[in-house]
Amino acid sequence: MARRGGRRNAASRNAKANNAMQYLETVLLENIGDEDLSKQAAKQLSDMSKRHSISLNQGVNRLICRGCKTPLVSGHSSRVRIRNGVLITTCLNCSRVSRKALGGDSDE
Repeated sequence: MARRGGRRNAASRNAKANNAMQYLETVLLENIGDEDLSKQAAKQLSDMSKRHSISLNQGVNRLICRGCKTPLVSGHSSRVRIRNGVLITTCLNCSRVSRKALGGDSDE
């Protein structure tokens, strides 16, 4: 026997996933000082985004280390440097480095 209703439930699953991700984003941003809660929210957020193929907000994506899934708080769990127009963020837990160009042309 074939399973029925798979297509109908896909839309509701995606809607529920979006709602859960929005909730986890607010939990992460509001409780950035609470280490345990923010770490769990960051891990669940990255896992849900992979499971449901939903990309994270750019602002939230920069707050989560891609190596160890911990929230990056400047001065506490990450080191932030600006060198030659590049923002360099280093996770202090796993030493993963992420670089982001700050924009602006050096031709001027």
